[in-house]
Amino acid sequence: MFNDPAIAGSWSALVDRLDRAGRPAAWATNNPALSGLRSVGDLPAMVAEHVPPAHADDVIGALVRLAASDGADSACRRLA
Repeated sequence: MFNDPAIAGSWSALVDRLDRAGRPAAWATNNPALSGLRSVGDLPAMVAEHVPPAHADDVIGALVRLAASDGADSACRRLA
């Protein structure tokens, strides 16, 4: 995913940190587009080119809402 940690940090470290914190299950609980999410590492496959565009849009929309400053999950804002 992210091969240059200078750009966005370490993807594998981010996945590990969020997975250990139980974020995927918490996000999936209130976001139907994220149902079945077991690991943050699964997200790229959920929006990949072969995925129907409407579903990928739903997934991205759910993530944007989670990351919004007034969104449901303040943990996203602490990642930066």
